[in-house]
Amino acid sequence: MAVLRFVREFSAAKSAHEEPAPASDVAIAPVVMPRDRAAVICLAEEARGGTVSFASKGLLAELESRDGREVSAWLAWRSATLGPRPVGIVMVAETESGLSIPWLLVDPDVRRQGVARTLVTTAVRHARSIGAPRITADTLDSWVESRAFWPAAEFTLVGTIDSE
Repeated sequence: MAVLRFVREFSAAKSAHEEPAPASDVAIAPVVMPRDRAAVICLAEEARGGTVSFASKGLLAELESRDGREVSAWLAWRSATLGPRPVGIVMVAETESGLSIPWLLVDPDVRRQGVARTLVTTAVRHARSIGAPRITADTLDSWVESRAFWPAAEFTLVGTIDSE
């Protein structure tokens, strides 16, 4: 199984605040644990109906910072009849090798509505605000939608990592 690596380099001339804000009817808020635990589980369960299947325990574990890996994350919330509901999450992991986006997850019911772009813009603004020269994102070669998304978000394919 091949993993594709995408990178977005930052020019010194453009500041974090100049990053365009995509049009979207979602509110972005930092993930605060344990308060947002139920929202993350709900989002993971909704995503199971899409093309990606994984356990919510794994997603929760990825949210935890540990020695050598500091994690920041944001949830996208959309208003609904019964109150706001989580529709997406993005995580940024900072390690000695740099910043990466280990998770970008959007509810299948709201894909192609600007939620992913809004979340990635949040991650990019964070990276720029702490002075990172770049941020990377990896995706499986078999995830066609993800392969198309990253170049549209101004990331460049820089290589393939063999994960077998």
